[in-house]
Amino acid sequence: MNSLHKILCGLVLIIPWAVVSCSSLVQQRFINRWEEQESYDKLLAYYLRRIHRESLDSAESLSLHFQAGECFRKMNQIEKAVPHYEYVFQREKGNAYACLYLSQGWLAQKRYQEAQEIISKCQISAHLPKLIVQRIQDSQDNLRSIPDILAQKNYFKVKNLQALNTAQDEYAPVYRENFLYFSSNRKNKGQHHGRPLSDLYQVPIQGALPEKSKLKSLPFNKKDVHEGNLSLTEHGNLLIFSRGNTGKAGHEGQVNLYYTRKKRGKWGEVKKLNISREDAWDSTPFISADGKTLYFASNRPGGYGGTDLYVAKIGRRGFYYRSVKNLGPHINTPGNEVFPCVGPTGNFYFASDGHPGLGKLDLFQIRYTENQKKVENLGRPINSQGDDFGIFFYDSYKGFFSSNRPGGKGGDDIYTFINKDPDLKIIQMSLDVLISSISPKYKSKDMEGTRVRLLNNQGLELDQGYADVRGISKFQVFPKKDYLIQAEKLDFFTQTISFSTRAHTPKLTPESPRITRIKLDTTLLMTPIAV
Repeated sequence: MNSLHKILCGLVLIIPWAVVSCSSLVQQRFINRWEEQESYDKLLAYYLRRIHRESLDSAESLSLHFQAGECFRKMNQIEKAVPHYEYVFQREKGNAYACLYLSQGWLAQKRYQEAQEIISKCQISAHLPKLIVQRIQDSQDNLRSIPDILAQKNYFKVKNLQALNTAQDEYAPVYRENFLYFSSNRKNKGQHHGRPLSDLYQVPIQGALPEKSKLKSLPFNKKDVHEGNLSLTEHGNLLIFSRGNTGKAGHEGQVNLYYTRKKRGKWGEVKKLNISREDAWDSTPFISADGKTLYFASNRPGGYGGTDLYVAKIGRRGFYYRSVKNLGPHINTPGNEVFPCVGPTGNFYFASDGHPGLGKLDLFQIRYTENQKKVENLGRPINSQGDDFGIFFYDSYKGFFSSNRPGGKGGDDIYTFINKDPDLKIIQMSLDVLISSISPKYKSKDMEGTRVRLLNNQGLELDQGYADVRGISKFQVFPKKDYLIQAEKLDFFTQTISFSTRAHTPKLTPESPRITRIKLDTTLLMTPIAV
């Protein structure tokens, strides 16, 4: 996945050898500049030229092969790094880095048995960083899961969206209001890691048929800056996107989240999101349909690995709270988690190279069952030995995702999918909470702005909102669930009530429609402190 090379491939900062020291001073200045700019294509060409020289001693040769492998890995071409890591590992059996990355390279080549054999030979020593030790141990566990992933049955059908894809990268699709939004580097602007920088686009689409003649670049794309991916609210009036990676020295880590609002059919001023940090890579945003919840990926300090998934709630005045929350070790791993998405049934989707998968990034889902939150690999054909990421649903069983799997039209391509499971039955529930007062002195409009929190039956916050001018706050709820609803307002006592969807959940039969929509309502009465 070319758009995220820097973060997804840049976990190891400690190299087992010093940089090759016999370069001329002029060459070393170029190497230093390329390393600062992360111009891995130029570094790779240099290392390969050096490798083919005849007068190399053993240490120099090992270092050059490892550096060449690192360049391929950081350009997201780890399958091409295999001969270089293999060269190192054959001569240094105790090299845990070469062992780990050789295993990952073979996994990307679908050489599952070799990958499992080599990772079992990794020697863990006391000097290795804790993160690398955890990645080795996780890889050993994950590779044992591959037979189960390959054997699992599903009903997904996928198809390359050839009418839109090019020989370049198209990725991170989002569908709103009969438009498909996506990222692409088809304009060949700028360079990052030897690849063009991306812009954001929109195109009218009916089903899987884009009107390519009406494709447009979004008006806030900037010259020589990478616009990576976006998310929109249900009606497309709030758009959040990532911007960064100018390709210039000193700018590589500056990837931040920005937003813009549509007014009278035109996008307004672009502003940096208040929760985005200058010292972190913040990207792959996903906004809930109502705009109240934002999920995103970040490598900010305090995480569990490379990039973690975070959540932020919106406040009454339209700004997201700065106290964003890490989604925790159940989802986040020592690897990388990116591209979060909440599906129409409430299942949570994301891409990861840290959970058990078929190679590189795989797509996963969490089904919120009665007693557990189970992370599941979506299996084939959604996942492949390549990067599979950026899933988005345009209804309950159809949607888009991105992949750089073999057989595509370019680098990253956009694919369509449909779930043809004949037994798939979906219940969609919404809940209107009317905030009222026991005192006739207060009308519905007086309750506007009341903070309303939706909690599970253990008191953990699931969602929150604010009552509108009618005194109503809206939530998505799920079948056979027990909730607590809490309301807070100045000059009123905080009030909590119970609510359950169990009695409202119908029994589905083979004759039931594929999608059953149920609208629920309840009233929460508040008591003023001074009557």
